[in-house]
Amino acid sequence: MLVLDSEHEPLHSVEWSVDAARDGVAEIAAEACAVGANDPWRMHPDDVADGERNPARASCLYFGAAGVLLALDWLARHAGTTSMPNSAERTREVRELHAREPELAASHPSWFVGSSGVEAVDWLLGEGDVATVADHLTRAI
Repeated sequence: MLVLDSEHEPLHSVEWSVDAARDGVAEIAAEACAVGANDPWRMHPDDVADGERNPARASCLYFGAAGVLLALDWLARHAGTTSMPNSAERTREVRELHAREPELAASHPSWFVGSSGVEAVDWLLGEGDVATVADHLTRAI
């Protein structure tokens, strides 16, 4: 069986609305922007396979705070949602969190779950230095 009814929400007979979809995205973005500076977005428990490490406060680009910040920035620029307040400060905090608590058992240069993606987001959205990111990526490659 492809779909287990017990694990999915039933379909609703609601007519599609672009405005309702935009309002829903804007509401989600605003809620995400309201998260406190010292409390990065939590991973959903279902996003972790049995036996995997489950960092409560993920920082990486793929499933962590760096990816959330990048997505919120994109939505603010292209969809008119709320901008992330203090984004430069938040990206620095995410980079520092990743240095203290990397998703993998040790620091790793990976783009999606390691320090390369986190540093790139810090450079793109924060006050990071392109030379530092380039140096990091060169060493990682």
